[in-house]
Amino acid sequence: MGKVLVKCKNCGDPFTARTADVKRGWGKFCSKSCKAIKQEQRTGQHAAHKARTNDRLWGEPEDLSWDAHKF
Repeated sequence: MGKVLVKCKNCGDPFTARTADVKRGWGKFCSKSCKAIKQEQRTGQHAAHKARTNDRLWGEPEDLSWDAHKF
């Protein structure tokens, strides 16, 4: 199995990746953290999840109908 020198698409550091992985379109990032940073920039999924979770935890209750008898 051959290896090839590749430049990370996030940080720009050179790293070695398997030739077979590069041919598949993989081997673009030097680490999982570099991949995660680039993916978050592209999709914003984690930020959106945090916003939804934060709203649920600290916002107003969504439905009080089951508990309305206590007021």
